[in-house]
Amino acid sequence: MEQYLGPVLLVLPLLTFLGGLLLGNWLAIGRDRRKEINDAALKIHVTLLKGGRLDPIDADLYLQMLPLWPRWRFRRAVERHQKATADHQYDPSYGTAVFTASAAAELKSSTDALLGHTRWR
Repeated sequence: MEQYLGPVLLVLPLLTFLGGLLLGNWLAIGRDRRKEINDAALKIHVTLLKGGRLDPIDADLYLQMLPLWPRWRFRRAVERHQKATADHQYDPSYGTAVFTASAAAELKSSTDALLGHTRWR
């Protein structure tokens, strides 16, 4: 029995050390990935809070970083927001877009959905 104790005492700490390295690396990669996703989401979030138009390049960059299921939900929210922003009439006397009450409600709802997708994680 004592003849096996020496190698076990050598191998067990080595395996524990390697397991710690792998776990630490996996957690660091996850942290870095979340940071990249949050940086991409921040651009969209600030633009929407300022009342600006959603930049398709920023939306696509954020979309490419998301996992499959959130990607599908975000893409659906972007399409809904684009449809809501396109549903307006131009008022030449003011030089701005005029939304009906239902279109304005849909625009607010779709903007809130996008803000929910781009919250801090």
